[in-house]
Amino acid sequence: MLEALLQGYLKGLLDIKPVDTDIAPTIHVVLRQALRRRWRDLAADRMRGRQRRIPLGARFWEVADAQRAQLDHLIRDPGVEGLITALRRREEGDAVVLRDAAYWVKGCSSLGLLRYALLVDVGRSSAACLLELKAAVASVAPIAAGAGMPDNDAERVVAGAKALSPAPGLRMAVGTVAKQAVFVREFLPQDLEIDIERLTEEEAAAVAFLLASVLGCAHGRQLKRGDAQSWARTLRRSHPKTLAAPSWLWTAIVRSIARHETEYLSHCRRYASLSQHA
Repeated sequence: MLEALLQGYLKGLLDIKPVDTDIAPTIHVVLRQALRRRWRDLAADRMRGRQRRIPLGARFWEVADAQRAQLDHLIRDPGVEGLITALRRREEGDAVVLRDAAYWVKGCSSLGLLRYALLVDVGRSSAACLLELKAAVASVAPIAAGAGMPDNDAERVVAGAKALSPAPGLRMAVGTVAKQAVFVREFLPQDLEIDIERLTEEEAAAVAFLLASVLGCAHGRQLKRGDAQSWARTLRRSHPKTLAAPSWLWTAIVRSIARHETEYLSHCRRYASLSQHA
């Protein structure tokens, strides 16, 4: 997969055009599944039983009463409440009620940051709505001279999402939790992620190649042709002639995984210690 990541990225970087999705038939399967999904499918994936609760465990952790109160206040923010009531079968002014909330463990990029899953009831029919909330952090990318950029990090994230992918971007809003700028997005049943653990080795490599080519294509469009070629040469120089993944890419990913597992186990130890003394 790591080998395919680098090869796909280089192809996108230099060709600056989308890679034919036929190279990864798995993507077509996921797209077909996504188009057929309904709310009951999303509920089956993310919730437990008829009570419609977020299942606590390795992915979802319990939130304290103070955190829940802050989240309850957030969904009543006009911008966030407007997002919740904006879609079909909901009307402006419908009451929103926080049914359940959990801290969401979802990848290395969330370490040390606020990230929550919120289950909200909307209107008299109690139509369900699943939201993801995530802390916004300062950008590490430089700002082009003369470019306008929101000072609020959450507003910057949402503005970027609307520019790059308007459909999901329009399902996002900004708010504040514990004095931290956050952005909120609504999950739809069609937001189906690729379950990489169920793919064969060949399928996983093909998906990795395709997704990396998308990133490479995006970078290639932002670089001058000479700069893109220079960057590609730099990557190839650090790439061994064997089929082994580049050592720097392997090391970076392994370190991220190790850090994630360490933080998770440390949290479990602290949680167990607090529970014993409660």
